[in-house]
Amino acid sequence: MLLVITSVFCFTSCSNEEDVYIPQEVEFTLDYTFIESGSMTRATGADVYNEFYEKYIKTKQLTPATYSLTFTNQETGATATINGRWDKKDGIRLPEGTYNVTGTSTPIEREYKEWSDSVYIVFNETVSIKKDDTQLTLSAIYDSFLLMLDTENTTNVSCKCDGLSSSKEKLSHNDKQFWVFMQNTYRNNQKNYWYYLVVTRKDGEASNIKLLDIPFEKGKYYYFNDMTNSFDIPKMESGN
Repeated sequence: MLLVITSVFCFTSCSNEEDVYIPQEVEFTLDYTFIESGSMTRATGADVYNEFYEKYIKTKQLTPATYSLTFTNQETGATATINGRWDKKDGIRLPEGTYNVTGTSTPIEREYKEWSDSVYIVFNETVSIKKDDTQLTLSAIYDSFLLMLDTENTTNVSCKCDGLSSSKEKLSHNDKQFWVFMQNTYRNNQKNYWYYLVVTRKDGEASNIKLLDIPFEKGKYYYFNDMTNSFDIPKMESGN
């Protein structure tokens, strides 16, 4: 009887050990796509932005080259921070499992880091990595808003910071619009140093557009188009 019990115990123990699955390491490359929602993704009826999106953002011409991502394993709590370039398909090796992925992908660091000619994006999602995976595509979230200005009557648009005489920089442009992606309308979280646009017309006149008090929202675009300027002149009343 003792021999039988011992044999059953050994069989049960061995079977349980065989059923324990050890997560395997997975090697994969990274890519990303934009979430299909939000005003900077779907531009219903906005031909100007739609053309801009298809040409520059969807093709990733005006998106950052580098990323910094942190993978946190939901089961073990282990973390791995990975810095790299989107155009370098270097293999990343992590154990199988479910991960929380957070991080950023921003344009090259510059003095006035709140704005750039390229979009700012962040990542915050849960992904499952399996042993047969070879590529992981993340969902990008816009971390900036887009300002666009028509070129028809404009020769130059610059962004300037109030209180900093050397801050004036020209915006990028093509034959149809000037543009800038912004994270904030003031510098280094100091509202005393706010940004404004200097718009120079073809007739040489310049206008300033203060951005601080405009309620911009990240993930949305704003198109500044010229309006036809005119005014009514009422008849004068007769004098006494």
